[in-house]
Amino acid sequence: DRIVRMEWGTYGRDRDGEIKAAHFEDRGSLAFVNRNLDVPRFYVTNDTDYLVIQTMYLTLRYKESYQYSEEQDSGFTPENLEINGTDPSPFSFHGTWTPGQANEGALPGAIKSL
Repeated sequence: DRIVRMEWGTYGRDRDGEIKAAHFEDRGSLAFVNRNLDVPRFYVTNDTDYLVIQTMYLTLRYKESYQYSEEQDSGFTPENLEINGTDPSPFSFHGTWTPGQANEGALPGAIKSL
């Protein structure tokens, strides 16, 4: 409920010229070697502009775009993703984070695995 794993995969074209999504990696990581854990409580809402995932400690807002364009395939950006931390604990993230923002202690954890 405090960690969200996100992965961006670029699109490409197959031999027939059809647009295909990239393969996503779904193995363990440095932080979670054993991934057989209970799923925390979360809520998902999806309106015409945003996918919102909310846990007890954070809210993720992702601006979905179904109009794929090779020129606009830029991954997660400050324009399409933000995470708001709501945990007041001094050892947790609170505030707003967007892709490209410098980690000035706002995202505690194993930097090696990011």
